[in-house]
Amino acid sequence: MQKVTEIFKKVQAAAGLAGGAAVLIRNGKAETCFFGYSDVEAGLPISEKTYFDIASCTKSFTAMTAALAVDKGWFDWDTPVQQYIPDFGVADPVLSEKITVRDLLSHRTGLPRHDFIDNLMIPDRNEVCALYRGLEATAGYHQAYQYCNQAYIYYGYVLERITGRSYESWLMEDLAKGAGLGIRVRSVPGCMEGLEHAKPYRTNGKQACRVQYSTCPSEAPDGSVRARIGDLEKWVRLMSTGAKGLISQEQHRQLLTENIRTNPEETDKEPCYYAMGWRVTHRGGKKICYHSGDMKGFNAMMGFLPGEDSGFAVLVNTNGTGAESMVGDYLLDVLCGTQLSDADRDIAAWQADRKAYAQ
Repeated sequence: MQKVTEIFKKVQAAAGLAGGAAVLIRNGKAETCFFGYSDVEAGLPISEKTYFDIASCTKSFTAMTAALAVDKGWFDWDTPVQQYIPDFGVADPVLSEKITVRDLLSHRTGLPRHDFIDNLMIPDRNEVCALYRGLEATAGYHQAYQYCNQAYIYYGYVLERITGRSYESWLMEDLAKGAGLGIRVRSVPGCMEGLEHAKPYRTNGKQACRVQYSTCPSEAPDGSVRARIGDLEKWVRLMSTGAKGLISQEQHRQLLTENIRTNPEETDKEPCYYAMGWRVTHRGGKKICYHSGDMKGFNAMMGFLPGEDSGFAVLVNTNGTGAESMVGDYLLDVLCGTQLSDADRDIAAWQADRKAYAQ
């Protein structure tokens, strides 16, 4: 993992990266890298004990709670939610009758991002989801990929209404314990007591600056999982080998089904699709399932090669540096036998973008 350390160092020199961790799994064998500080001011180094917020990488865990519930017979992927919850819906009554759990988890409802609702910081999920009944679609049903954090929060509400159990209960009791993961979730009070958690930073273009970030509990299904690099190692290995012992083979297949293309306008690039909590594409002839996460203070990226017991994960506690994608691209090169990544080129492009934005 010497090359990973070199990339981290280059990003630190260019953008003030506070710290990060990475893991590469090839055919069941794992290598890890720890770099920098979880708390710059206190001089505390990143270690295998350090928890990071993983932002939207949470969505893969949220989708897994749905697979667990489908296996238990609580609902079906493609049955309209209104058949379970008559008062479920959005602004358009016709669209409201069509939306399924699969639609919510694959960003194909026609709803765009409505992150302004999250900015209201409403802690009660029932209350915030009541506002979703007024959401307007900006695309036709199944006609366009539109990334929508609120759809995942709405799914958490649906899970609770149908099963009578909280999203957090499904996540921590059924998923985390069933998979042997030490993950935590921000919406559970006291979840980090006695544990080491990386402090959040954001680059100002030259150095890392300490920031504050949202801990609103209603947002949990969208992006509130906290994990150590070892937890993500277990997670991507579990997914790459079929999630055996946790869900059925059929539900694993459903989680990775390509539901809608994310880049239809980029005809010169490899097609990419959104499954449920995972993006699916190819690199060097190999199939890749991956996801990234971006929030104030943290970035993350993880992925795997189905059927190969191979994957990767990158966690950083300085938002906006691009370190997670630079390291992630390099690790994908290693796994796929390609030579597409170039940290120096990517840092130069990052600096040019920052300069253009500032003008």
